[in-house]
Amino acid sequence: ARGVARVELVRHYKNEKSFYWPNIKKHWEREEPPALDALEVLGMPEEYVKKGAFDDKYKKPEGKEIKVFAVVELGGKQYKVCPNDLVFVDSRADLEVNEIIECQRILLIGSKDETIIGRPYVPNTSVVAVVESQFMEAKKIVFKKKRRSNYRRHNGFRQKLTRLRILS
Repeated sequence: ARGVARVELVRHYKNEKSFYWPNIKKHWEREEPPALDALEVLGMPEEYVKKGAFDDKYKKPEGKEIKVFAVVELGGKQYKVCPNDLVFVDSRADLEVNEIIECQRILLIGSKDETIIGRPYVPNTSVVAVVESQFMEAKKIVFKKKRRSNYRRHNGFRQKLTRLRILS
């Protein structure tokens, strides 16, 4: 049941009648669904959780390195990450430099021996990263031209980026 149409005659003045055609408006009366948090309904984890601040400069951990990679969803885009990788994502205003975040939307985890594919996300997994810097990338030139009409536009554009270092 999509709703019931109610036809209402609209007159601009009290005694005015439409000469050619009645001015008709249709109003649809629909019941609004109860307000629910979209992430809870779909069972999706939050994109990332802030875990605190990082005091010292990052040092590579000592010992045997495990060759593992993960596919992480950040800002609607997917990134393949390994430990100690640098990832450049679109700017995040709510993140500050040296802040540790835990990304919970992991689509895939893989190693040489085994691969785990999430449906849509791998449960009980996370990738920990630290925000190294927030900056603007080099200027990109946007040049538009239409031939034989003396139309030229020369603009520059600088994208704001956030640099993340993957810890684990």
